[in-house]
Amino acid sequence: MAVCTWRHLPESSGPVNRIPGASELVGFIGFTSSGDLAFAPDGRLLMSASSASGQGSDSLVDVNPATGQGCSIGPVASSGIYGLDYVAGMGVVNEQLLGLTNTGQLLSINPTTGAGVVVATTTPTVLAAGAAVLPTPASTGIPAPPFPVILVHGLGSDARTWIPFSSLLCSDGWTFGGTPMIDRATNTVTGTTPGDEYAMNFTDNQTLTFSRQGWELAAMIGAVLAVNPGKDRVVLVGHSMGGLAARSTSRASRGSVTGRCRFPSEAMCRE
Repeated sequence: MAVCTWRHLPESSGPVNRIPGASELVGFIGFTSSGDLAFAPDGRLLMSASSASGQGSDSLVDVNPATGQGCSIGPVASSGIYGLDYVAGMGVVNEQLLGLTNTGQLLSINPTTGAGVVVATTTPTVLAAGAAVLPTPASTGIPAPPFPVILVHGLGSDARTWIPFSSLLCSDGWTFGGTPMIDRATNTVTGTTPGDEYAMNFTDNQTLTFSRQGWELAAMIGAVLAVNPGKDRVVLVGHSMGGLAARSTSRASRGSVTGRCRFPSEAMCRE
């Protein structure tokens, strides 16, 4: 198992060689991952590792992010730990390292000893695996905006895409105004209350034409402005396909859109 770092690179201005990111080999851990990595709040990188024979208990491994070298913390007493995540806050009294096995067992793992205890079993069986990201900051430091912000999801997604980002904004004092959506029976917008930010839903996240997306988003802009007296424009923040929909709508509604942002990217916000 090797450790790599990933970084975003600015897109080139030309029509070719558009590089969204790059990875760099840090080093070899010396253990075989059983499924996942997780950053602890103190910055330690932890990994679930299977035994050399593939039989018996997995181990919890402490990985040096600078060198990639791994050091065994101890056996977990469970195997097939595909998912690993650190839960801090979110109503949890104490920070917990959680693991999810390939049989659906949810484990609470001691990050000091590696010992794991089964706390629940998912029904039906849930599988999860992935890689670690650095802990999310407690806030964005962004003050509430002068105009409502509408978060526009991408292809095959929905408003839930924005839950982590929206939660951070709320921690900075933003007011969540709801999830605007079109009622197909009446072609009217529902789900809006006064607020600073909104996470909308298209009526279909796969097959809508751009013109239909534009119509739905324009209708939602009108509904958001209607519940925010004194506001005459919005900011659109689009992810993936949502960025295309936001651009199309902003061009057709220049009077009511003050800016647009495209994610993921760097400094892509425009007035």
